[in-house]
Amino acid sequence: MRNLDEETITQAVLARHADMPNGRLKEIMTSLVQHLHAFAREVQLTEGEWAEGIKFLTEVGHTCTGSRQEFILLSDTLGLSTLVTAQNHKKPRGCTEATVFGPFYVDDAPEYELGADVGNGMTGEPCYVSGKVKSVTGEAVPNARLEVWQADSEGLYDVQQAGLDGRQGRGTLTADESGGFHFKSIVAECYPIPHDGPVGRMLDAMGRHPWRPAHLHFMISAPGYETLITHVFREGGEYLESDTVFGVRSSLIADWVQHEAGTAPDGTPSATPFYTLDFDWHAGLRFHSQPGTGSTGAVQEVSPMLFVFHLLDKPGTSELRARVRPEHKVYLGAKAGSIAFAGPLLGEDGTSMVGSLLVIDFPSLGEAKVWLAGEPFTRAGVYGQSSVHAFSNLWPQKVGFPPA
Repeated sequence: MRNLDEETITQAVLARHADMPNGRLKEIMTSLVQHLHAFAREVQLTEGEWAEGIKFLTEVGHTCTGSRQEFILLSDTLGLSTLVTAQNHKKPRGCTEATVFGPFYVDDAPEYELGADVGNGMTGEPCYVSGKVKSVTGEAVPNARLEVWQADSEGLYDVQQAGLDGRQGRGTLTADESGGFHFKSIVAECYPIPHDGPVGRMLDAMGRHPWRPAHLHFMISAPGYETLITHVFREGGEYLESDTVFGVRSSLIADWVQHEAGTAPDGTPSATPFYTLDFDWHAGLRFHSQPGTGSTGAVQEVSPMLFVFHLLDKPGTSELRARVRPEHKVYLGAKAGSIAFAGPLLGEDGTSMVGSLLVIDFPSLGEAKVWLAGEPFTRAGVYGQSSVHAFSNLWPQKVGFPPA
């Protein structure tokens, strides 16, 4: 096709999509091209501005490391993360609301017993956190898994600090049979997102600040319940009305109550003032839109449709796997509420990674395959063999596996 101009180029590009075999990818790419072209026409984008945009996105990519995800910061500050979260986590009445994942989650947080000090030496005023995990109808959710993480009093997460001997301000705990949990940490403080890179300069250019209100991250999971990714925000703190990543929900704001020096909630003496935070979480059972509900949007509880992804690496791709792994973790994190379990397949030595085994809830095999096509390891060429199969678990519940 020749002699294309500003009026004909869009349809020419879309015509190239006609034979795309992946229906969902075709839908996404068609819409993306239409909106990108419409944007360029609407603002009469100049070649210089287009070049600056390419330069900006290139710098965003170069700024990403294993401990810093500049693309998540870009998505967060443009409100896209909150939009996608809101679309994908519509909760039944009574459920605790979800909010943004953020760029500072890691999947190797240490395991702690209830009552332990998750702060692990992190600087800040002591705080004792407690609560219960319940269903939307108030029943206890026993043995729920809680992952928590937060910044220190200077606004830094442990992954932003060099030279630490171990993880600080993050950990994984298991609630008791009544859904109860308690641990020690530090008081949450407001902090700026990393703003020494391209996203920070973008905010400056737009006249926006980089600050987040004080908060504590939680990810809560239990068999049969949708994984909850959320925060608790500190009542009375700054930036609740102007969170730079648009993550605040009124239902997630709570009091950090200050106490004078004396006996702490764990029975130990405290020579300094301390704080307490008590917050209950209300988890929802897995919900899916049912076929045939028409335009009502009605939902009802159904058994999850699980799919097993058995993925084997190509020989000699271990360095590529390590390089792409941060992006892979972010991609998995976006499906956290639907993952039954996930992890690397190991070689005969028990340590080297030779592939991945994932079990994830999808509405259909087609959607599972679309998701796999966009998975970073797939796109980078890490996998040499892949298979996806529907899975029905008929064996009694075991730790870390979906219920029968």
